[in-house]
Formats: sequence, structure tokens, C-alpha cells
Amino acid sequence: MTAVVVVLGWALTACSAVQTRVGPGDVALLELDCQPSDAEIWIDGQYVGKITQWRGGIVPLTPGDHRVKIAAEGYYPYRRDLTAKSGQSYRLALDLVPDLESEDDELEREEAR
Repeated sequence: MTAVVVVLGWALTACSAVQTRVGPGDVALLELDCQPSDAEIWIDGQYVGKITQWRGGIVPLTPGDHRVKIAAEGYYPYRRDLTAKSGQSYRLALDLVPDLESEDDELEREEAR
């Protein structure tokens, strides 16, 4: 299965881009409200940027099944499967959970210096 993410009229497949004609009803919208706000967005295993890089945290999706991952350094990643329907909007509001073990490791490294 090839993952295709539609980004403002461009379809991205891996590292190639092909312009497509996309009407407003041909995509689904995923609105992300997340803390930390600079968390990374991964869709179907492809990095699509940080939440702050998307106006209003809104990421367009092609209709179909998608695996969404939100990740930030020092936090446990969040994963969710989503079936996006054409013309629909989805909102995901979450606070990532701090990875206390990684914070402890960082403190130990700083103390060792």
C-alpha cells in the first residue's frame, strides 16, 4: 500500500511530488491540537513536518486508512489509526506524556559532565 498525503494540491509519495487537482471535498482534514506544540507528525510512516509548520495545525489527508503518529523528544509517541472520509474533518487534541526515563538519562549525562 502506497501512502499518499495531499498537501495543498500536491500529492506526496515518499520523496516525490506530483501536482494533482484536488477539490475541497476530495480531502479530509486532520486538526491537531497537541502539547508540546512543536511535536512531529508522521502519517503512514512518512514524516510530514512539525505541528507548528501547518497553519492552524490542520493537515489534509487523502480519504482512506491512515496511521497517525505524533512524537516529540522526551515524550512517549502517540499512535492512532484513522479512516479518513472525503470532505470530513477530524480533531485530535492531546498532551503527550513525558518519558521520565529519558529525562533521567539526560540528567545523568549532564551530571557526568
